[in-house]
Amino acid sequence: MITESTLYLITRLDSINKVFQLLTVVSLMAIACIGTLLLFHKIEDRMEEVENIKCFLKYLKVSTMVLAFSVLCLVLIPTTKEAIAIYVIPKIANNEQLQSISTGTLNIVENKFQEWINDLVKEEDE
Repeated sequence: MITESTLYLITRLDSINKVFQLLTVVSLMAIACIGTLLLFHKIEDRMEEVENIKCFLKYLKVSTMVLAFSVLCLVLIPTTKEAIAIYVIPKIANNEQLQSISTGTLNIVENKFQEWINDLVKEEDE
């Protein structure tokens, strides 16, 4: 049985994915900026320059870890449509009462699920 908290979480999955997309873009931009600064930064014998480079490298490591985490989350967290399909399709396939319904009704349900699957394929291609 699906609870209110599970239903709420399923409806928030697209927002969670958008947060991780934003984190991915921001961390990529940070890596690009820090890499550019490191590339054009002139290394001199002064101690403050060495400290600046250490600071840049620290920020580069943090940005890389955030990027890896956000990409991993983007891959592992399903969208709302995927989560609904994951939850509903096995319930329908294993329900004996639904298996005795007329073929016309099953065709309507099957067409709707096919539309959802096609939408998911289109979203993944984009």
